[in-house]
Amino acid sequence: MRRHEKGMHVKEEHLKCSHCDYSTLWKNLLKEHQFKQHQIGTGYECSYCEYSTTSRCRVKTHELAVHFKEKPFECPYCNLKTADRSNLRSHIKTVHERVKSLVCPHCDFSTGYSGSLTSHIKSVHERTRPFECPHCDSSYKRKDHLSTHIKTIHYGLRLNCDHCQATFSRQSDLNRHTV
Repeated sequence: MRRHEKGMHVKEEHLKCSHCDYSTLWKNLLKEHQFKQHQIGTGYECSYCEYSTTSRCRVKTHELAVHFKEKPFECPYCNLKTADRSNLRSHIKTVHERVKSLVCPHCDFSTGYSGSLTSHIKSVHERTRPFECPHCDSSYKRKDHLSTHIKTIHYGLRLNCDHCQATFSRQSDLNRHTV
């Protein structure tokens, strides 16, 4: 257990990447970031595809889930199955127990998902719009918004109302119209 704590956890102190602005509380995430973003350090590769990571355990979990379709950990509350015990624990806490242990340092937003917190900070506080349209100068905070833009603006996809001549670019707008 002590070896796990030493290798994985740092007390309240952010570890910073020496090559960019990335920081984290977790040694393993910093190591993985440096491997993926800056090609620093050693990694483990999947035997069946191009996936690679700094964690041997993650490669094994990846191979079981993706290539062998083995997901031995089952949620007792719903039909979710996963190849990773920690994913199951996280799922139960965030979905069924509704634990929101991650809090935004800039506002009162909280979530149970690290990806949601990162996305929130980037889109709300840093105002980044990383999803750029390959056809024009538009950019979006979310990938699904970019997808809608491309389908409606560049490919002309419209959703038609069955009751009148109205057309919509988003399903939610059509749903609101028909209610």
